[in-house]
Amino acid sequence: MLSQTTQPGPLFSVGYGDAHIEASGPWMGAFDRRVFAACLELFRDDPLLTNGKSNEKQLTVYAFMQVLRVGYGVDMHQAVLTSLARLKSSSVIVTVKDTPYYVPTLVNSTVRTTGRLLGKDVLSVAIPEQVANLYGRALWSAVPRAALDAGKGIKSWLASFYSSHAKPYPIALNRLHELSGFKGALADFRIKLNKAIDALAELPEEDAARIAGNAGADVNTVEVHLANWATWPTAISNS
Repeated sequence: MLSQTTQPGPLFSVGYGDAHIEASGPWMGAFDRRVFAACLELFRDDPLLTNGKSNEKQLTVYAFMQVLRVGYGVDMHQAVLTSLARLKSSSVIVTVKDTPYYVPTLVNSTVRTTGRLLGKDVLSVAIPEQVANLYGRALWSAVPRAALDAGKGIKSWLASFYSSHAKPYPIALNRLHELSGFKGALADFRIKLNKAIDALAELPEEDAARIAGNAGADVNTVEVHLANWATWPTAISNS
């Protein structure tokens, strides 16, 4: 189970090139990523901000679950509320070229309820200005729904990770292991990564998360190509 206790100090800290990300708050997982994506989905056809102020969407918990693409149930209702609380309690500092940018929370949300968990309970969801600025026009790569729904564990993370990229580039296997948050040994990660890559390569051609061909993590550097990228073929090389 995911911890719901706020961690003292940074939850994790990771850097790549001249960029560095430090996060604080509760432990989160694939379900929280899907809930966050569903919150962003609410604003697909509307701006996150108007005149520098966060817009707000109101909808029932049942309607939110339709956006999330899960069936309604009391357990799922509670899981959504708990996930929204984790997102609200999470903060991030993004530093690029020694310039820090502070994101105090990922999602602002409230729920109106009578005390019982009912599908007609009303959620209010807003994306903070600091997050909206990170999602500026033409400054980010959208992660397709297919990647978020790709499965669990390494497979889900791998699909989301590569879907956020605009093109392929080689990553050291041990670096990919570190970025994934996988707690097992590198050898175990290599096995699970191979299986995840094979599974994503077998997705239908129209699936945005499909890997363009078969690949494996049997050497020191991994380079994955998604089918919706123009660059072919999928390759893994030593470096």
